[in-house]
Amino acid sequence: MRTKPLFPEPARYFPLHSGRFAIKAGLYALGTGFGNGPADHHIFQFDRHCTHYLESKTRARREEPGKYVCEDDPGKGVLQALATLMVQTLPREHPELFRVETATTGDSLLLHCAPSGQILHLDQEMNLLDVLPSSRQPSMPDPPYTSVLDALACQVQEDIAITEIDETGNDRLSALHLCFPNHWAASDKIGQCFARIHEPVPGIDRISRKAAPLLQRLVSSGPYVRFAWGLSTDKRLNHHPVAPAGTGQDTCWRGRQFDPRNPELYVRVERQVIHGLPGSRAFLFTIRTYFVTVDTLEGGKIERLAAAIRTMDPETREYKGIAGQSGNILEWLDSLVAEKNTENGTIPHDSITGEINV
Repeated sequence: MRTKPLFPEPARYFPLHSGRFAIKAGLYALGTGFGNGPADHHIFQFDRHCTHYLESKTRARREEPGKYVCEDDPGKGVLQALATLMVQTLPREHPELFRVETATTGDSLLLHCAPSGQILHLDQEMNLLDVLPSSRQPSMPDPPYTSVLDALACQVQEDIAITEIDETGNDRLSALHLCFPNHWAASDKIGQCFARIHEPVPGIDRISRKAAPLLQRLVSSGPYVRFAWGLSTDKRLNHHPVAPAGTGQDTCWRGRQFDPRNPELYVRVERQVIHGLPGSRAFLFTIRTYFVTVDTLEGGKIERLAAAIRTMDPETREYKGIAGQSGNILEWLDSLVAEKNTENGTIPHDSITGEINV
């Protein structure tokens, strides 16, 4: 009898279901089906690329922790609420990977984390006391964790952010563990409000004007899932604007250099889960990065990608890093469509339903 593999295949998402580019909140109830079975219900997803993601986080933190892990005086109890949510959620969603037990002293707990081979020792207030190696797969953090946020974020494949809202309705990004940035830096966004964080995004004004009630809703209801996407010419997870020492800033680090003579293109999809943190005026925001190889797309998806690019205004193309390259990209996409239509005939379109209006 075959045993269930420890890590499944990655979930697959393709959020360009309309074929028209638009800036919108695009919220779905967490658990909306996108064809990935139980994974669509999970806050935290694990797949066969888990080791690569965790090792990439270690490399980023080893390079310069403060470049990827930022805190701006999180409110009292906020990190405790985050830790409580994760310690409860990870064993429930993935009992084969995570286990919680009470420490022998009875006044603290141990979170056994199979993906990293570590055991996190937490006190009753969810502060990180120690990190112990698993006897089956011993591993210790290098460099040492700086906080419970750092420790817990390094157990999952998602990046993690926390937004807080004060009594007057003002919001602030108070914590950010961003080892897989998509051409933006944690240090530039930490401590800022939603409108300021998203100011560079063309067309965001309509959403920013309604940000206050939207963010309040994210604290008090949900959880929700949404998707963002862009184009990349490599599958590098970490595209911080500042390359590590010794890495060519103008070559492989840039990740948006389409070569029509040797075409390589991916849709970089972010699955973002928003979950209110119980007992606080804050919410968790996770970012899980996926790469979809463009020339393997079926079911009319290449046509929709091309249509979305064609409906982008020049400012959006610049923001997405494809200004000056979109013509070559579209020509290549059109050639793929022609080739697939010749081989397979008419390609049916699929659809996604369940988006929540905001």
